[in-house]
Amino acid sequence: MALMLDVPWRDEPLPVDYEGVTDQIVASGSPHVCPVENDVRVVNFFGERNRVPDVRRYRIEQEDCCPPPDGRYCIRHDRYLMPDCDFSECTRQQELQENGSIVLLLESPHKDEYKNGDIARPKKPACGSTGDNIDRCLGTVLSEISIEADHIVPGRHVIISNPIQFQTSLYAIHEQRLAGTWKTLRNNVWWTLWNESEGQIKQCFQERLVDTYNPSLIINACTGKKTTNGVLTRTLPLTRTHGLRSLVTEFVRAVLPVVPLYEAYHPAINWNNSGNFGLHPIPPVNQNAGDPQQ
Repeated sequence: MALMLDVPWRDEPLPVDYEGVTDQIVASGSPHVCPVENDVRVVNFFGERNRVPDVRRYRIEQEDCCPPPDGRYCIRHDRYLMPDCDFSECTRQQELQENGSIVLLLESPHKDEYKNGDIARPKKPACGSTGDNIDRCLGTVLSEISIEADHIVPGRHVIISNPIQFQTSLYAIHEQRLAGTWKTLRNNVWWTLWNESEGQIKQCFQERLVDTYNPSLIINACTGKKTTNGVLTRTLPLTRTHGLRSLVTEFVRAVLPVVPLYEAYHPAINWNNSGNFGLHPIPPVNQNAGDPQQ
Protein backbone atom coordinates (compact mmCIF):
# COMPACT_ATOMS: atom_id res chain seq x y z
CA MET A 1 0.00 0.00 0.00
CA ALA A 2 1.21 3.50 -0.83
CA LEU A 3 1.24 6.20 1.81
CA MET A 4 -0.44 9.43 0.68
CA LEU A 5 -0.66 12.83 2.41
CA ASP A 6 -3.70 15.06 2.06
CA VAL A 7 -2.63 18.72 2.15
CA PRO A 8 -5.15 21.56 1.87
CA TRP A 9 -3.29 23.50 -0.83
CA ARG A 10 -3.36 20.64 -3.36
CA ASP A 11 -6.21 18.91 -5.16
CA GLU A 12 -4.35 15.59 -5.25
CA PRO A 13 -2.64 13.88 -2.29
CA LEU A 14 1.14 13.69 -2.07
CA PRO A 15 2.68 10.21 -2.42
CA VAL A 16 5.42 9.36 0.08
CA ASP A 17 8.23 7.23 -1.30
CA TYR A 18 8.09 4.76 1.56
CA GLU A 19 5.99 1.69 2.32
CA GLY A 20 7.71 0.16 5.33
CA VAL A 21 5.11 0.84 8.04
CA THR A 22 1.82 1.29 6.22
CA ASP A 23 0.31 -1.82 7.81
CA GLN A 24 1.04 -0.53 11.30
CA ILE A 25 -0.33 2.89 10.40
CA VAL A 26 -3.61 1.31 9.25
CA ALA A 27 -3.72 -0.87 12.36
CA SER A 28 -3.40 2.20 14.58
CA GLY A 29 -7.08 2.95 14.07
CA SER A 30 -6.30 6.66 14.01
CA PRO A 31 -9.06 8.94 12.70
CA HIS A 32 -6.34 10.55 10.57
CA VAL A 33 -5.85 7.35 8.56
CA CYS A 34 -8.15 6.63 5.64
CA PRO A 35 -7.55 3.53 3.48
CA VAL A 36 -8.60 4.25 -0.09
CA GLU A 37 -8.33 1.34 -2.56
CA ASN A 38 -4.61 0.48 -2.55
CA ASP A 39 -3.52 3.64 -0.73
CA VAL A 40 -3.30 4.71 2.89
CA ARG A 41 -4.18 8.40 3.15
CA VAL A 42 -3.26 10.66 6.05
CA VAL A 43 -6.09 13.17 6.40
CA ASN A 44 -6.85 16.26 8.51
CA PHE A 45 -3.22 16.36 9.62
CA PHE A 46 -1.54 19.19 7.69
CA GLY A 47 -4.08 22.00 7.91
CA GLU A 48 -3.63 25.42 9.47
CA ARG A 49 -4.95 24.28 12.84
CA ASN A 50 -2.14 21.69 13.00
CA ARG A 51 0.66 24.18 12.39
CA VAL A 52 3.07 24.77 15.30
CA PRO A 53 4.01 28.49 15.20
CA ASP A 54 7.58 29.62 15.73
CA VAL A 55 8.45 31.22 19.06
CA ARG A 56 10.58 34.16 20.17
CA ARG A 57 11.86 32.61 23.38
CA TYR A 58 15.17 34.18 24.45
CA ARG A 59 16.71 37.64 24.61
CA ILE A 60 20.35 38.64 24.86
CA GLU A 61 20.71 41.00 27.83
CA GLN A 62 23.38 43.42 28.97
CA GLU A 63 26.31 41.68 30.62
CA ASP A 64 25.67 43.31 34.01
CA CYS A 65 21.94 42.48 34.16
CA CYS A 66 22.43 39.12 35.84
CA PRO A 67 25.19 36.55 36.43
CA PRO A 68 25.79 34.80 33.06
CA PRO A 69 25.90 31.01 33.65
CA ASP A 70 28.95 30.60 31.42
CA GLY A 71 30.60 33.94 32.25
CA ARG A 72 30.00 35.39 28.80
CA TYR A 73 26.33 35.75 27.94
CA CYS A 74 23.29 36.70 29.94
CA ILE A 75 20.21 35.22 28.29
CA ARG A 76 16.70 35.85 29.51
CA HIS A 77 14.39 33.08 28.45
CA ASP A 78 10.62 33.37 28.32
CA ARG A 79 9.78 29.71 27.98
CA TYR A 80 7.55 29.75 31.04
CA LEU A 81 7.01 33.46 31.64
CA MET A 82 5.80 34.10 28.08
CA PRO A 83 5.11 30.70 26.52
CA ASP A 84 2.96 32.14 23.73
CA CYS A 85 5.29 34.91 22.60
CA ASP A 86 4.65 34.98 18.86
CA PHE A 87 4.93 37.57 16.11
CA SER A 88 1.34 38.71 15.66
CA GLU A 89 1.79 42.20 17.13
CA CYS A 90 3.16 44.90 14.83
CA THR A 91 5.43 46.17 17.62
CA ARG A 92 7.14 42.79 17.85
CA GLN A 93 7.68 42.61 14.12
CA GLN A 94 9.06 46.16 14.12
CA GLU A 95 11.44 45.27 16.94
CA LEU A 96 12.82 42.34 14.95
CA GLN A 97 13.26 44.50 11.88
CA GLU A 98 15.15 47.12 13.88
CA ASN A 99 17.30 44.88 16.06
CA GLY A 100 17.63 41.72 14.00
CA SER A 101 17.40 38.25 15.54
CA ILE A 102 19.22 34.98 16.08
CA VAL A 103 17.30 32.07 14.55
CA LEU A 104 17.71 28.48 15.78
CA LEU A 105 16.34 26.00 13.25
CA LEU A 106 14.88 22.59 14.09
CA GLU A 107 13.32 20.41 11.40
CA SER A 108 9.68 19.86 12.48
CA PRO A 109 7.59 19.47 15.66
CA HIS A 110 7.26 16.08 17.34
CA LYS A 111 5.12 14.76 20.20
CA ASP A 112 5.78 17.35 22.93
CA GLU A 113 4.81 20.27 20.70
CA TYR A 114 1.09 19.40 20.94
CA LYS A 115 -1.11 19.51 24.03
CA ASN A 116 -1.75 15.96 25.23
CA GLY A 117 -0.51 14.71 21.87
CA ASP A 118 -3.57 16.18 20.12
CA ILE A 119 -2.57 17.22 16.60
CA ALA A 120 -5.32 19.85 16.64
CA ARG A 121 -3.82 21.57 19.74
CA PRO A 122 -0.37 22.83 18.74
CA LYS A 123 1.85 24.56 21.30
CA LYS A 124 5.33 25.88 20.42
CA PRO A 125 8.63 24.42 19.20
CA ALA A 126 10.98 22.61 21.60
CA CYS A 127 8.58 22.04 24.49
CA GLY A 128 10.09 18.80 25.86
CA SER A 129 13.63 17.63 26.54
CA THR A 130 14.84 19.46 23.44
CA GLY A 131 13.73 22.73 25.03
CA ASP A 132 15.39 21.77 28.33
CA ASN A 133 18.70 21.22 26.53
CA ILE A 134 18.41 24.53 24.69
CA ASP A 135 17.67 26.33 27.97
CA ARG A 136 20.77 24.80 29.53
CA CYS A 137 23.24 25.07 26.65
CA LEU A 138 22.26 28.03 24.48
CA GLY A 139 24.60 30.44 26.23
CA THR A 140 27.54 28.12 25.69
CA VAL A 141 26.64 27.57 22.03
CA LEU A 142 26.44 31.30 21.40
CA SER A 143 29.69 31.83 23.24
CA GLU A 144 31.48 29.36 20.96
CA ILE A 145 30.10 31.13 17.89
CA SER A 146 31.09 34.56 19.20
CA ILE A 147 34.74 33.57 19.01
CA GLU A 148 34.48 34.00 15.23
CA ALA A 149 31.48 36.31 14.72
CA ASP A 150 30.25 39.49 16.38
CA HIS A 151 26.53 39.11 15.77
CA ILE A 152 25.31 38.34 19.28
CA VAL A 153 24.46 41.67 20.86
CA PRO A 154 22.13 42.84 23.68
CA GLY A 155 18.54 43.34 22.63
CA ARG A 156 18.43 40.62 20.03
CA HIS A 157 15.96 37.80 20.45
CA VAL A 158 16.55 34.13 19.76
CA ILE A 159 13.77 32.58 17.71
CA ILE A 160 13.15 28.83 17.48
CA SER A 161 11.78 27.96 14.07
CA ASN A 162 10.77 24.80 12.25
CA PRO A 163 11.18 24.97 8.45
CA ILE A 164 8.20 22.59 8.33
CA GLN A 165 5.67 23.53 11.01
CA PHE A 166 3.73 20.26 10.81
CA GLN A 167 4.38 16.94 12.57
CA THR A 168 6.24 15.02 9.88
CA SER A 169 6.95 12.13 12.25
CA LEU A 170 3.20 11.27 12.22
CA TYR A 171 3.61 10.46 15.92
CA ALA A 172 0.00 11.38 16.68
CA ILE A 173 -1.00 8.43 14.50
CA HIS A 174 1.41 5.63 15.45
CA GLU A 175 2.85 6.81 18.82
CA GLN A 176 6.12 4.99 18.21
CA ARG A 177 9.56 6.07 19.32
CA LEU A 178 11.44 8.11 16.71
CA ALA A 179 14.00 5.47 15.76
CA GLY A 180 14.65 2.93 13.03
CA THR A 181 11.88 2.63 10.48
CA TRP A 182 9.83 5.36 12.22
CA LYS A 183 12.69 7.82 11.92
CA THR A 184 12.99 6.94 8.24
CA LEU A 185 9.26 7.55 7.90
CA ARG A 186 9.70 11.02 9.45
CA ASN A 187 12.52 11.84 7.06
CA ASN A 188 10.55 10.72 4.01
CA VAL A 189 7.38 12.59 5.00
CA TRP A 190 9.53 15.68 5.65
CA TRP A 191 11.23 15.29 2.27
CA THR A 192 7.86 14.88 0.51
CA LEU A 193 6.41 18.06 2.00
CA TRP A 194 9.62 20.04 1.49
CA ASN A 195 9.84 19.15 -2.21
CA GLU A 196 6.19 19.20 -3.25
CA SER A 197 5.71 20.99 -6.55
CA GLU A 198 3.54 23.85 -5.26
CA GLY A 199 6.38 25.02 -3.03
CA GLN A 200 4.04 26.11 -0.22
CA ILE A 201 6.29 24.84 2.58
CA LYS A 202 9.41 26.55 1.26
CA GLN A 203 7.53 29.76 0.54
CA CYS A 204 6.16 29.90 4.09
CA PHE A 205 9.60 29.27 5.55
CA GLN A 206 11.20 31.91 3.35
CA GLU A 207 8.58 34.52 4.29
CA ARG A 208 9.14 33.89 8.00
CA LEU A 209 12.91 33.76 7.84
CA VAL A 210 13.59 36.61 5.42
CA ASP A 211 10.61 38.95 5.73
CA THR A 212 9.83 38.71 9.45
CA TYR A 213 12.86 37.59 11.45
CA ASN A 214 15.60 39.70 9.83
CA PRO A 215 18.30 37.29 11.09
CA SER A 216 21.80 38.44 11.93
CA LEU A 217 22.80 34.86 12.72
CA ILE A 218 21.24 31.47 11.88
CA ILE A 219 22.02 28.18 13.62
CA ASN A 220 20.82 25.17 11.64
CA ALA A 221 20.36 22.39 14.20
CA CYS A 222 18.08 20.21 12.11
CA THR A 223 18.65 16.49 12.34
CA GLY A 224 20.91 14.84 9.78
CA LYS A 225 24.46 14.82 8.51
CA LYS A 226 26.48 17.99 8.37
CA THR A 227 27.21 19.65 5.07
CA THR A 228 30.44 18.09 3.81
CA ASN A 229 33.48 20.20 4.71
CA GLY A 230 31.16 23.17 5.24
CA VAL A 231 30.76 23.55 1.47
CA LEU A 232 27.39 23.32 -0.21
CA THR A 233 26.79 20.70 -2.86
CA ARG A 234 25.60 22.83 -5.76
CA THR A 235 26.54 20.64 -8.74
CA LEU A 236 23.89 18.00 -8.07
CA PRO A 237 20.45 18.12 -6.39
CA LEU A 238 20.56 17.17 -2.74
CA THR A 239 18.79 13.90 -1.92
CA ARG A 240 17.45 12.27 1.23
CA THR A 241 20.85 10.67 1.82
CA HIS A 242 22.31 14.09 2.61
CA GLY A 243 20.02 14.47 5.64
CA LEU A 244 17.52 17.18 6.44
CA ARG A 245 20.16 19.54 7.81
CA SER A 246 21.93 19.83 4.47
CA LEU A 247 18.65 20.45 2.66
CA VAL A 248 17.84 23.34 4.98
CA THR A 249 21.37 24.73 4.73
CA GLU A 250 21.13 24.68 0.94
CA PHE A 251 17.84 26.60 1.03
CA VAL A 252 18.96 29.14 3.63
CA ARG A 253 22.09 29.91 1.64
CA ALA A 254 19.96 30.43 -1.49
CA VAL A 255 17.65 32.99 0.12
CA LEU A 256 20.21 34.56 2.49
CA PRO A 257 23.57 34.17 0.75
CA VAL A 258 25.75 36.11 3.20
CA VAL A 259 24.01 36.06 6.60
CA PRO A 260 26.25 34.22 9.10
CA LEU A 261 25.13 30.59 9.16
CA TYR A 262 26.31 27.75 11.39
CA GLU A 263 25.33 24.11 11.47
CA ALA A 264 25.06 22.29 14.79
CA TYR A 265 23.97 18.95 16.17
CA HIS A 266 20.30 18.61 17.07
CA PRO A 267 19.66 19.68 20.70
CA ALA A 268 17.51 16.66 21.61
CA ILE A 269 20.48 14.41 22.40
CA ASN A 270 23.68 16.24 21.52
CA TRP A 271 23.32 19.48 23.48
CA ASN A 272 24.68 18.31 26.81
CA ASN A 273 27.53 18.85 29.20
CA SER A 274 30.09 17.28 26.86
CA GLY A 275 30.46 20.63 25.10
CA ASN A 276 30.52 19.06 21.64
CA PHE A 277 27.76 20.80 19.72
CA GLY A 278 29.07 20.04 16.24
CA LEU A 279 29.29 23.72 15.39
CA HIS A 280 30.84 24.70 12.09
CA PRO A 281 30.35 27.76 9.87
CA ILE A 282 28.86 27.64 6.39
CA PRO A 283 30.64 30.10 4.11
CA PRO A 284 28.68 32.76 2.21
CA VAL A 285 27.87 32.20 -1.44
CA ASN A 286 27.67 34.35 -4.51
CA GLN A 287 24.80 36.87 -4.41
CA ASN A 288 23.64 35.45 -7.76
CA ALA A 289 22.89 32.05 -6.27
CA GLY A 290 20.23 29.96 -7.99
CA ASP A 291 16.51 29.99 -7.39
CA PRO A 292 15.84 28.51 -3.90
CA GLN A 293 12.71 26.83 -5.18
CA GLN A 294 14.71 24.65 -7.54
